[in-house]
Amino acid sequence: MEDALIYAKSLCDELKISFGPSRRIRRKNIFGDGSKDVQLSYEDDLRQTMFSSIDRVSAENQERFQQLENLAQKYAFLRPEVKMSMYELRSSSPRH
Repeated sequence: MEDALIYAKSLCDELKISFGPSRRIRRKNIFGDGSKDVQLSYEDDLRQTMFSSIDRVSAENQERFQQLENLAQKYAFLRPEVKMSMYELRSSSPRH
């Protein structure tokens, strides 16, 4: 995280781009939270945004892999190692 921030700052300096907003970012408290209004620096806001984005992507990936695993279990009979040969089918079926 810190490396990404340092790299971004050096890249902005190299390209002569101002890094950060001209005003401080204020976050309002949520009713019942008990915290007061918080002023965040640009770096802290960027860090908070990056962590929340990483957390959201991680949760989405976990959900998608769970769905993929459910599909794999549902259609496991299509996998080659599960298929039985005709000989196995004939020998396992009851004879009339």
